[in-house]
Amino acid sequence: MPIYDYECEKHGVFEIVRSMKDDSPQVCLRCRRVAKRVFSPTPAIYKVGGFFHIDSGKRYESQLTPKGKEIYHKAKEKAGV
Repeated sequence: MPIYDYECEKHGVFEIVRSMKDDSPQVCLRCRRVAKRVFSPTPAIYKVGGFFHIDSGKRYESQLTPKGKEIYHKAKEKAGV
């Protein structure tokens, strides 16, 4: 389950582990007031294959297997590079 940040007007920010489907109001654990959800940026790491070898040039071409070189050249032709 994900961890969400909530902010109480009196006690500040705190974290709660809740289900994504749970949309009931969250209360502060200390004073029982309704807390407001705080949105924070999520780090994103993109691990995608394909475009990197085409865009990175010849320095990575030497590290490819013969089958990889064949795929690399076909992809370049298809992309018009």
